[in-house]
Amino acid sequence: GLKTASGFLPVKAGVMCKLNWIALLIMNTKSYKIFSLFGIPVYFHISVVAIIIAASLVSIFNINIIVWVICLYFLLLIHEFGHAYLSRKLNCAVHYIQVFPIHGCCVHEDPGDLYSNSVIAWGGILFQLPIFVAFAVLANSVNIKQHYFLEIPVLCFTLYNILYIFINLLPIQSLDGSLAWKFFPLYFKYGKANKKKSKSKKGKHLKVVK
Repeated sequence: GLKTASGFLPVKAGVMCKLNWIALLIMNTKSYKIFSLFGIPVYFHISVVAIIIAASLVSIFNINIIVWVICLYFLLLIHEFGHAYLSRKLNCAVHYIQVFPIHGCCVHEDPGDLYSNSVIAWGGILFQLPIFVAFAVLANSVNIKQHYFLEIPVLCFTLYNILYIFINLLPIQSLDGSLAWKFFPLYFKYGKANKKKSKSKKGKHLKVVK
């Protein structure tokens, strides 16, 4: 009962998508719609489905493998839903989220200006930070060695999480940092005016593709 879509749907005018060289290599292969959350379809690339199935089988011998896989893709989804959340806040329709082996893609309407795009770029990281704080507090409150089932989640949501944030904030094309750092100078230039404008339009043009 799984529906399929192309690995990366053609990006038309008014739609933005974060692409990198890995995505380009597999853009013509299939993805499967696994679920929808808050009206946003979530597609898993066929390679991700294969990874999850393989990890599940191998976990018969070592349960840690599937725990790692679940934690990593959960963190990736949290990151992409952060982008989706801020896109909606700026009245941009979110078309879908797509998950690839080591990265994700949130496809949304182009808000039409660099400032709004820089705001959306911070969404993933802002959603990751509360998870880092929660598990950092947990790690300092509980003896992890006595609760072995927490070792991998704590490691993933603290150390790996911070590494993920650091890499995404690098000012490199196709990473969030290429837009995120432009937020600060743009905010002082005309961000306050955009914020008032966004509030006045809130709810008027919000569309969700299901």
